[in-house]
Amino acid sequence: MSSEEDKNPRFAAILDAMLSRPGVSHGNGKRGFGGNALNVHGKIFCMQTPGREFVIKVSAARAKELIHSGLGTSFRMAGRPMREWVVCRPEYGTEWEALALESYLFVCGKDASTGGK
Repeated sequence: MSSEEDKNPRFAAILDAMLSRPGVSHGNGKRGFGGNALNVHGKIFCMQTPGREFVIKVSAARAKELIHSGLGTSFRMAGRPMREWVVCRPEYGTEWEALALESYLFVCGKDASTGGK
């Protein structure tokens, strides 16, 4: 575990929980975008940014819902909002593991409302 992950025990717990799932790997072997991401079959579903923000990928509709609820904010790359990506607020850290699972299921193409069935 890198010192970056050590600084965020919530992300470390997500790594522990998600790495046992089929097709999940950590990082892309590069620095920068995706360097500290969880991937399923090579596609990023959640990550910790260098600023230690927790970011998830969900449907555009779900992203709007999470942002409107106050649970997260829009993730931006080069100033441009990414419509399927949400920065989860630290004060909702107890929700992060469930959001990581939801993101994993979304990227896998499974329905999160049924637990992936």
